Amino acid sequence: MTYKINYFEFNGLMRVGTPSLGGLRPVLLGGVGAGFKKSEKLTVDGGPEAGTKDYKSIDGLDLTMILGVTMDLGENDGGRWFVDARYAKSLMSIADPLHSVTIETPDYRNRTFSIAIGHAWQVNDF
Repeated sequence: MTYKINYFEFNGLMRVGTPSLGGLRPVLLGGVGAGFKKSEKLTVDGGPEAGTKDYKSIDGLDLTMILGVTMDLGENDGGRWFVDARYAKSLMSIADPLHSVTIETPDYRNRTFSIAIGHAWQVNDF
């Protein structure tokens, strides 16, 4: 059995940086995110229930708290390289109480840990 949920997520983050230390600049991140459910599918392999069907047991909105740190790795003429680590956790259960099959609504929460390496370009006014 496979259960898949796809979300679009929009984040609002605040950055608080420190002065550069030998070309390295640590930056703390914090904020909130809002995830909107795109699809929810349940796939059963084998048996009389085999197949894929749309499922509706999860709420369509997931609000998250986001904390993280970015390390800016120096600047050059075109921008800067960075390493970014973030942790996000749901602020509320994503189980939809109207579609719960039990008397008590389960407490399902998303948790995400992400690491990114990238380059940010400087954009000047036109």
